[in-house]
Amino acid sequence: MRTLRAMFLRLVGLLGRGRDDFNAELDSHLEMHIDDGLRAGLSKEEARRQALIRLGGAEQARQSYRERRSLPGLERLLRDLRFALRTLGRHPAMTAIAILSIGLGIGANATIFSMVSRFVLRPAPVGDPATLLSLHIGEKDQQCCNSFNPPIYRDLRDQATSFASMAAYYEMIPASLSGGGKEPERAWGQSVTTNFFDMLELGMVMGRGFASSEDRAPVVVLSERLWRRRFHGNVQIVGRVVQLSGHAFTVIGVAPGSFHSVDQILEIDFWVPLGVSAELVANLPPQDARDWHWLAVVGRLRAGVTREQASAELNTLAQRFAAAYPATDKDNSFLFEQAGSLPPRMRSAVLLFLALLGLVVVLLLAIAGMNVANLLFAQVAGRQRELAMHLALGASRARLRGKLLLESVLLGVGGGLLGTALSVWATGALSSFHLPAPMPLNVRIGDDWRTLLYTFALSVIAGVALGLGPALAASQTVAYSRINDS
Repeated sequence: MRTLRAMFLRLVGLLGRGRDDFNAELDSHLEMHIDDGLRAGLSKEEARRQALIRLGGAEQARQSYRERRSLPGLERLLRDLRFALRTLGRHPAMTAIAILSIGLGIGANATIFSMVSRFVLRPAPVGDPATLLSLHIGEKDQQCCNSFNPPIYRDLRDQATSFASMAAYYEMIPASLSGGGKEPERAWGQSVTTNFFDMLELGMVMGRGFASSEDRAPVVVLSERLWRRRFHGNVQIVGRVVQLSGHAFTVIGVAPGSFHSVDQILEIDFWVPLGVSAELVANLPPQDARDWHWLAVVGRLRAGVTREQASAELNTLAQRFAAAYPATDKDNSFLFEQAGSLPPRMRSAVLLFLALLGLVVVLLLAIAGMNVANLLFAQVAGRQRELAMHLALGASRARLRGKLLLESVLLGVGGGLLGTALSVWATGALSSFHLPAPMPLNVRIGDDWRTLLYTFALSVIAGVALGLGPALAASQTVAYSRINDS
């Protein structure tokens, strides 16, 4: 508590509060001692001199007070910051070129990192995403990945104790959607087990998810995007009937807008129970066929169960199923990954693409950085007289290096602000671009807190890296010149 109180008093002193009161009190004591001296028969000048001696010197007292009630290091930093800003302002052309060069490099890096954050780092918008896993089947001579068939899904759901629940879904169902007083349009949906939304712990904007008794019921959950676009956000949508490929389905709920699919790159418009898949999908494999793989499976880990424990149990179950069904399950193994990331079949290609883009933009930043470093070297070469004066006035070489580094850090931060603005523009442009894919893809990206933190860190690191060489060279050159002059 004493330390916190001292820090508070120092911050108050730094802001200037309380100084007027102290000066008034000090002047009051000085006047009192002067009056005592005058009453003792001293002249006014001698009385003032004796009063100052008794107080220890008014200016020394003020200096001691300032040191006790301020943060000298922070004050020095603020002074250096003002000096650095004035210095950069005296060279507007160099400053503008440096900020523009750094901003282009950081903007490109921030844009690529936004893509990484969107497709790799961002968790699925569901309840407790850390415990939600996507499960896959690995086959002999194939590391990953195959879908499930209904019998294997049911066996795994009933026997795996490491998971609190499992759900399955058919990933892409094209349908002709009618209703809402508009022309029919192509919509893409998924058929899911009835526990799908409950297992995801996903709350509805309106209505509800599927009940356990509705596996074959003609009911549908709409996406919020479709609800707002086609039905104008009608609050009475629940209970209305829409046509999907000529079949009547009753709307029972609207999913939240943040949820597009477990695989976040997909853009899904509606969800129907798995039991009605045959009404919307032609030539659907039989529900009891063990050699047709067409279901995606997600599971939520039971509380207290680690991923290592779940993996060990899945290996045991794979061996059990291989012994029970050697014709179809002999070479199967079970794999899992964090749900909501890229689908396994796309992961390698997308990660390779992002890695190559990342390498290109890092090289771009390095080239821009070398150009800025050359500008800084040229600038400090023309400031030898100014820097020598600082050393002559008592500044240390470390303090001199700190001043120069602060200038380069300010350039890096300025470039980071410009880069952030460029990244926001670039991600907006990329989000408006529609890929010519046969299925709807959600490729919208944006700058989240990860991107902002990455951009700030990159700006500071770039500023230090660019200014370190010129700062060291400048301080050594000035010191060497002083030795020669002496």
